Amino acid sequence: ITSPWCSYTAAREQKAQTHPVALKILSFTPPLLDMRTPGYPVFLSFIWILSKNFIITYIFQSLATLFSAIFLYRTFCKYYESYTVYFAIAISVFISSTFCLVLEFSVLSESLFVCFLLISSSFLIRSIMDSSTENWILFSCSIAALIFIRPVALFFIPVIIFILFYFYINKYSIKF
Repeated sequence: ITSPWCSYTAAREQKAQTHPVALKILSFTPPLLDMRTPGYPVFLSFIWILSKNFIITYIFQSLATLFSAIFLYRTFCKYYESYTVYFAIAISVFISSTFCLVLEFSVLSESLFVCFLLISSSFLIRSIMDSSTENWILFSCSIAALIFIRPVALFFIPVIIFILFYFYINKYSIKF
């Protein structure tokens, strides 16, 4: 499996780590997960069931980015109606930026990570605004998926604790 768009070093290094794991998952052989979490290789193996063509992979990554951007936009529309135009411009600039386009058209776990980051941000907003158990469970599952894709998401846990503490104080007017 080759890709003409993966020519820079980071993509080559990650390709060497993710592709063998994805191929072992496809052949139902337990992979050795000593260098990578299995989130992105599992994503690749699901796509490669259809076709081992990288263009199909890029299409699925682009659709995932589009879905996550629309999901976050709909969340903003629901809770922040007066800011929807500004947010629509911001999310449009983000998904059409070179950063996002490079991630979509390369086989890197960052592309899936950014999508799930947008989705988990949406669930965090929904959880705080609605205080429903269902949204908190979905937010927790999306954070677990982020950690499954890239372990760097473990560093979000202290940040999330501080964010939740801030919103809790402001919601219930607790003064220190």
